[in-house]
Amino acid sequence: MTRRNPLLTCGYAVNPRKCRPLLVRSVSTRRTARAIREMRTSVLSPGLCLLLIAVLLQPLQAEATTAQETKELFKIYAHTKLMSNKQYYCIEKLWSLESQWDPTARNKKSSAYGIPQILGLNETNPYKQIDKGIEYITHRYGTPCQAYLHHKKVGHY
Repeated sequence: MTRRNPLLTCGYAVNPRKCRPLLVRSVSTRRTARAIREMRTSVLSPGLCLLLIAVLLQPLQAEATTAQETKELFKIYAHTKLMSNKQYYCIEKLWSLESQWDPTARNKKSSAYGIPQILGLNETNPYKQIDKGIEYITHRYGTPCQAYLHHKKVGHY
């Protein structure tokens, strides 16, 4: 009898499109579980699912995640929202230029704040910042690549 991986809500070999990690309830992975909870509504591609599982299975030190690991979780979340490698590449470059994916980044010359550096943004939840940033880009530019092209021309978006 084959046992299913308890970290998956579905068998990967059975249905890779709907592969989603379960919430991990251990204390050492609370931050990772919180990030996954934010992503539960998205359907992950098999590659992203495997990447998330790999992150979960890594032994964690006393400090749950480093700043770099946290930024990588933000990037994974943005990629699941976009579901396009090309658009993700553009948004990754754009927000790396704007805030280095720091959810507390502030612009000294304006009221821009957070990962997407949106004027007047007062949201402190990084995942909601990403959602609002994608909404803004979609409304104003259509796609992250159009926003990135605009940024390359004028230095901001």
